[in-house]
Amino acid sequence: QGAQESLTAQHMQTTQELARHRLDLQAAQATGRAQDDLEAKNAALREKLAAMQSEMTAQREELFATQRDLDQAMYRIQSKEVLDQVQRERSNLRSSSSMMTAPS
Repeated sequence: QGAQESLTAQHMQTTQELARHRLDLQAAQATGRAQDDLEAKNAALREKLAAMQSEMTAQREELFATQRDLDQAMYRIQSKEVLDQVQRERSNLRSSSSMMTAPS
């Protein structure tokens, strides 16, 4: 009967170890699923970030192009103003020069 009790005790101990092992396995599986979920969310966030960076790059390029167009337009306006001023001054010089040389 002592052998039977010993065997029963070993069986109970083994059953408890098996139950603990099953709990550990379930926890590991749950952790694995959580890890997989986190990795999937991380991958989705990386894709979203890459798309946002691409959009920002496109907007930056568009902004640079708009700034370049604006700079060129301002240069043309300023150049025209300078040319108009030069033409007015030439016209004024011609007028005053012809008045000085006109017979009285």
